[in-house]
Amino acid sequence: MSRRNLTLLLLLLWAAAFVWSFVSTQITPATGDGFTRGMNRISGFAIWQALAFALAIGIWVLGGAFHKSTVLCRVSRVPAIAALLVVLGVLGIFAWNAFVASAPLGTSAAPPLAVTQ
Repeated sequence: MSRRNLTLLLLLLWAAAFVWSFVSTQITPATGDGFTRGMNRISGFAIWQALAFALAIGIWVLGGAFHKSTVLCRVSRVPAIAALLVVLGVLGIFAWNAFVASAPLGTSAAPPLAVTQ
């Protein structure tokens, strides 16, 4: 198999894993109770993204052998850039939760509970 065909095959596999990580999150039913409900969705997303990242590294290495002005060399950088954007997106969600969406100290985001007797 030529380097070009192998790169194209890995690009196809990467695209399938990358897209499936988002699709599987939506179609997988949430399991668990309480705090852990839906954690299976997050682990599924992480596993598929890890596979896509491993493929992105291989595509980056294979793409480095092509001449720098070719389309295939440029396209081989897209999976790694997409992986970086996913990581930055997840970190952005954590930062949003930590600094913007959380309630100030000493207050509760939940309404007070009514005491009945």
